[in-house]
Amino acid sequence: MDRDATIFRLMPETALGRHTISLNYMAIGVENIGGPKAHLTKTPLKANTDLIKWLSKKLPIEYVIGHHVY
Repeated sequence: MDRDATIFRLMPETALGRHTISLNYMAIGVENIGGPKAHLTKTPLKANTDLIKWLSKKLPIEYVIGHHVY
C-alpha cells in the first residue's frame, strides 16, 4: 500500500508467497510504504482496515498478525 493508500496487488490470494515463517501456506501479506521518517498516516491505516474487512468477507480469515520492523 502506498502512502496515499493506493493498493497494489502483486500476487493473487491463491499464490503461495514467502511472507510468514511456517504460515506461508495460509498467509496474505500486506506491506505498507513508510519508515522511521515516514510514519503511516490515518489515510493508509484506514485503507488497511477496509482491505482487511473486504478480505474477511471473501476468505475465512481468523487472525490478523502485525509487526513493527524499525
